[in-house]
Amino acid sequence: MIRISKKVEYALMALKHISNSGNKVITTREISDTNNIPYDLLSKIMQTLKNENILSSNQGSSGGYSLSKR
Repeated sequence: MIRISKKVEYALMALKHISNSGNKVITTREISDTNNIPYDLLSKIMQTLKNENILSSNQGSSGGYSLSKR
């Protein structure tokens, strides 16, 4: 059996949530509330995914995250 850390589990849950949304931009708060993930921890995970070019981010009132590639 493979054991993964909570951070990896949360990252996979976030990526699945974003990929299921189609082309919609998703906020960290939405992912956090939907999947019951601590917001502060998820914010750090999302920044790491963005820095690794897995996610792209949009700032502003309609901001959030989307997948960099399909």
